[in-house]
Amino acid sequence: MASTWAHNRLSRPEPKSRPLLPAAAALPWRAAFGIGGAALLLSIATLIACVRNRVAGAEIEPEHASETARDVESAPGPASRSHARAPGANPARPADERSPSLRIATYNLNWGNRQGDQILNAIAASRSDILFLQETTPQSEHFLRSRLKNSYLSFHAAGHDGRLAAERFAFASKLPLGNVMFRPPGKGLFGFYSASCTVAGTRVTLINVHLTPFVIRRGFGLAELLAAVNRTEAAHAAEMEAIGTQLPPGQPAIVAGDFNSLSQFAAPARLRVLGLVDSFAATHDDADMHPTWHWPAKPVPLSLRIDYIFHTSHFQSVSSEVIRRPGSDHSLVVSELRLVPQESAPGPTAPESAGDAR
Repeated sequence: MASTWAHNRLSRPEPKSRPLLPAAAALPWRAAFGIGGAALLLSIATLIACVRNRVAGAEIEPEHASETARDVESAPGPASRSHARAPGANPARPADERSPSLRIATYNLNWGNRQGDQILNAIAASRSDILFLQETTPQSEHFLRSRLKNSYLSFHAAGHDGRLAAERFAFASKLPLGNVMFRPPGKGLFGFYSASCTVAGTRVTLINVHLTPFVIRRGFGLAELLAAVNRTEAAHAAEMEAIGTQLPPGQPAIVAGDFNSLSQFAAPARLRVLGLVDSFAATHDDADMHPTWHWPAKPVPLSLRIDYIFHTSHFQSVSSEVIRRPGSDHSLVVSELRLVPQESAPGPTAPESAGDAR
């Protein structure tokens, strides 16, 4: 019997507020602009945001996510806190193949997802050592804790005040985790979840993120579109500043999750300024052609890469892939990261102010 939330007596949680809406799905495309008008406005907004190095993303309403069958999109690649190398590049000196490695996965489950069998299938396919999960619920956490207990040594989950259904996080790890701490939101919606593990005697900081979604109201115009971009950028700037303070200078760190942001916008750009590497981009020349989020908007379905695994130059990205399954509008992203010999891994510098990232 399929392992769905319903089959496991896990009912959908009752949110204490209206669930988040996908910006694209909330818009009266046809009435306001006709066929193609939405795509044109989105293109204009994206162009403006790219030129100004702005932040963008997309809100989600999981209960209406497409349940069409999804396949695995495998795209394995070849085997700084400011560093002088191209954005997304691996460390100049390759890691020894005998060096210890980690398989890191990030997965926004979609809080309304009741297809537990598909969640477990994606996790099994990832063969991950540490899972960064977003939009868990008390029900899904109970389910996953019981189903993963024989494979994952540690399972930790937390959220804020229960006001938003999409606010929770979880870590599942085959390694012992320490310093597990939920950081409540400042100017953003969800906060972030941090922990640490030890790999070959080296402490690694782990930061699980879910940045504020992009919001557009019904009946918007171009001015409202640009204002929404500015609001989202401001929220992301505040969130990234808080996250940056938790990256210990000179020590390995991994930041992964749902950024609700395109790769050239301010949130990922900020991590590149700090010297972190976009793992998927480091192993794929066409990284942005592999979307991690899909939304059946009309008349133009949306598919964007907004889920990332970033790491300091203490690691080398060996491979990375996107695993797509029904139930969530997000795909699982998994990367194999190998430790680089310490003498060839320059340590991160102290974070600058968020305003310097643009």
